[in-house]
Amino acid sequence: MMRVYEETLSSEGEILAYACAQESALTIPSYFPRYYKRRTEKGIPIRAIFSDTPEDRRLHALDSEELRKSIILPQKMFKISPEINIFNNKIMIADWREKLGVIIESKEISHAMRQIFELSWEAAKKHHSGDAK
Repeated sequence: MMRVYEETLSSEGEILAYACAQESALTIPSYFPRYYKRRTEKGIPIRAIFSDTPEDRRLHALDSEELRKSIILPQKMFKISPEINIFNNKIMIADWREKLGVIIESKEISHAMRQIFELSWEAAKKHHSGDAK
């Protein structure tokens, strides 16, 4: 599971993410603070659409420190278990419940996923339940 996250640290630009950090934080709590720090040190920004959980709210509060822009959506609208990251020409999917992590490398698929993310981001702004970003 950690290998797919490590691959995202090769991103040459912004990472786009759909996530619920609550799942990953409960599974390996010691890994992610170090991962966020290394991503920040590498200067890799991230935009994330989070489900509304205590851990996601905690991360949202650290956006400026961790090169992140995030939107929090109510769980009744957006409750996701697998995390999806789009970076370079890759899509990373990690599911902590099923202990499954995959990376798909495809210029066309990553382009399509970027477009879907941008539509989602614009729509999510209208329903953001945290501080405005």
